[in-house]
Amino acid sequence: MGRTKSNKISITDAVESLVQAKNLSEEFILDTLKSTLKKTFTKIFLGSNDDDAIVRVELEKKGKSESFVIYYGRKVQEEDKITDDFFEISEDDPNVKEAGLKVGDLYEVRYTLEDIINDRTRGNKFINSFSTSFRSKVLEAEKATLIELYKGKLGELITGIVTQYNRETHEAVVEIGKNTEVTLERKDQIGDETFKVGESIKVCVASVDANQAGAKIHISRSNPLFLKRLFEQEIHEVYDGTVVIKDIARRAGERSKVAVYSNDPNVDPCGTCIGKNGDRIGAITKNFGNSKDKEKIDVVLYDENLAIYIAEALVPAHVVGLTFIERESEKSNELEKVALAVVKDGELSTAIGKKGCNVSLAAKLTGIKIEIKEHQDALKEGIQFKTMETIRDEAKLSKLEKTVLNSKDEFKENYIEDKDLQDDEKVIENSVENIDSTVDKIDKDFDIKVEDNIPEETKTEVSIEEKPQEVKKEKKPEEKTHVNVDTIKMEDLLNQLEKEKEQEESKKAKSNKKSYKKKEDKSESERKEDNKKPIKGMAIYTDEELEELKREEEEEDESYGVDEDDDYDEYDSDEYYEDK
Repeated sequence: MGRTKSNKISITDAVESLVQAKNLSEEFILDTLKSTLKKTFTKIFLGSNDDDAIVRVELEKKGKSESFVIYYGRKVQEEDKITDDFFEISEDDPNVKEAGLKVGDLYEVRYTLEDIINDRTRGNKFINSFSTSFRSKVLEAEKATLIELYKGKLGELITGIVTQYNRETHEAVVEIGKNTEVTLERKDQIGDETFKVGESIKVCVASVDANQAGAKIHISRSNPLFLKRLFEQEIHEVYDGTVVIKDIARRAGERSKVAVYSNDPNVDPCGTCIGKNGDRIGAITKNFGNSKDKEKIDVVLYDENLAIYIAEALVPAHVVGLTFIERESEKSNELEKVALAVVKDGELSTAIGKKGCNVSLAAKLTGIKIEIKEHQDALKEGIQFKTMETIRDEAKLSKLEKTVLNSKDEFKENYIEDKDLQDDEKVIENSVENIDSTVDKIDKDFDIKVEDNIPEETKTEVSIEEKPQEVKKEKKPEEKTHVNVDTIKMEDLLNQLEKEKEQEESKKAKSNKKSYKKKEDKSESERKEDNKKPIKGMAIYTDEELEELKREEEEEDESYGVDEDDDYDEYDSDEYYEDK
């Protein structure tokens, strides 16, 4: 007869199998085995839970065979001094004498696992206790490892492989890591999508919890975080923070609304997310599986003004006006705030959406209950509401005032911080007053009725949105300066006569010029050199010539004198200046 093959698995193979299956280290598995064997042996065979028992466990190898061996130690003691037979042994014991041990030495009894298991009274108890204890420790370690690993991936997008798929329950088992399989439940899937075994899919780690069964990792494709991570993956501006996702409201498989904004005024957040011809949104929806009806994504522009935010959230419906009302809540007797949105006629169904999807997502996105009315119905019911143009204009005004007031506070703070200027209260007060007057002017400009400044025949509807400072005033035609002769002053006339006199004197002076006197102290060589150079400036007069010129000037002044009794009325008449 041939030998039958043994089905016995070596300890090394068993440990390696656990390492692969539980993502635990070999060192941890071996240490756990030894500590569990020691504790179980002490409890079952020694009847004690005392960890101080002298028990040690060793993995002994002989050739290809290997086995755990337990050594139980007892101290050698004099016969009359023994108090505990489990921990002490008499020096007169034959085994002690055979080993040649003396009082105070340690006598160890060797037990193999085969010896322990074959024990009729305690073998089964040992096996059951050991199995339960070891499994519990491995489970706790596995749970701690998974929690530590996947808590760092909480909310992140990971790629998994479908290992099982049940077409009846639509549940899929997904391997998300080395020997880590997690169930993707039906509620966490997108619409009516289906999967194939071996298919690679993206999932989001929604939560990581610990329970008695171990670590519970919850993965999802319907969670809003899944959509947010896809935006970050497909749109660079979202990933680097240029475009920020403020809120997401989602009904997986039907519709999602993503509110975005940007702190960069040069960036269009909605256009950036949608992409040219919708290519970026298209890249995102490709990850939505093989559902018959693709999930639609509305990219909404976030606004701090709640009314404007609601109007944006109700796209694709067009909101023409909005008001806020308070009414008693259906769930409690307390008053709740409700937004009443007035949409274009014929767009009621668009605003509400299929099964109320659009308005419910808008309410979830903005955090307020929303009711819809068509324009004509709102007018018939006498509902008072503000138009969106008015709401936007008021928001612009409020933002402008806020900017100016912030500048005022910043000026105060920065100015007062300067020690050299702390005492200059007048300068501070004047500067603050200028800022206050700017705010008052803004309010005043927006309160002016534009219609009052427009002629009746040319009046048209003017939107408040046009900023007052941008309204260009009509330039007055430049007035041409026209000088009338009769407006010439007497002083000007005298000045003109004086100029004529000076010109006459200059002519006389030139005609009466004489040769200038040469200096006597100049040497002959210098005089020759001077004759070669061109003469610069005016001629030099002698004293006699200067006296003569002065006398002539005085005589001429007398001849041009003005008599106070002279009558100048004739100069005031236009007839005097007419061509004769």
